[in-house]
Amino acid sequence: MNLIVEARKHEITLPDIMQAFKKHTSKFDYQAIAEINESRQSWLMSALEYAGRNNRKIKEYKVWQDGYHPEKLITHKFCMQKLNYVHYNAIEAGFVNEPHHYSLSSAIDYAGGKGIMDVEFLE
Repeated sequence: MNLIVEARKHEITLPDIMQAFKKHTSKFDYQAIAEINESRQSWLMSALEYAGRNNRKIKEYKVWQDGYHPEKLITHKFCMQKLNYVHYNAIEAGFVNEPHHYSLSSAIDYAGGKGIMDVEFLE
């Protein structure tokens, strides 16, 4: 997963944001997996529960890998480079033929549509 975030308050750090994001989305992801009718559902749930059991920091299941790779986006050019990288990942993975066709991407919003999440545009 690639994510572009900004901490607007000085007392909130990137590690704080990432910890809250992973904690919140882990619950949602696990519940979504539990509700789908998919042939690999039980295997995936078992794998997440196994990963959680083998990590004393985790109570039930583990959805996210440890750590992250932050890059400070200082220049407009670098911001746009990273935004394009994020948008074209779905094409590289073979999910879609155009960035705005991937429903989980902000590329839809940048193409003039409305995605499933609210997006604040990079200028």
